[in-house]
Amino acid sequence: MKKTYFLATVIHFKSSLMKFMADSSNVVLVDMNKDIAEVMQILAKLLKENKNIAIYPEGTRTRDGKIDKFKKAFAILAKELNVDVQPYVISGAYELFPANKKFPRPGKITVEFLDKMKVENLTYDEIVNKTYTVIKNKIES
Repeated sequence: MKKTYFLATVIHFKSSLMKFMADSSNVVLVDMNKDIAEVMQILAKLLKENKNIAIYPEGTRTRDGKIDKFKKAFAILAKELNVDVQPYVISGAYELFPANKKFPRPGKITVEFLDKMKVENLTYDEIVNKTYTVIKNKIES
């Protein structure tokens, strides 16, 4: 089974313990506001090495529990490297760990993987819109 690398922003890993934990696991710490080209190169390298990466296309945790507009970075990577997009829905995370809390509450979180999307004949915007629609429709069903 391939490892999945999780993209996380540096701001969420301020303490040395959290940085150590990220460095010791499959977390790629990035500063999306600092050098997007470097971030994209790091992610492209992982994809070219046939690794999985998990990108949260909203760019941040929801503040109100609702799905927000998606950023294009994942679509650019997928299109340029001709990598399928595997949408998934995480349920229960907001209720157990809202953005304004320091610690999560105990409970159940589920992850549901949806059908893979081929990106070969899609534009960046079509990839973003199709992924957003598939995920939003699943959440609302």
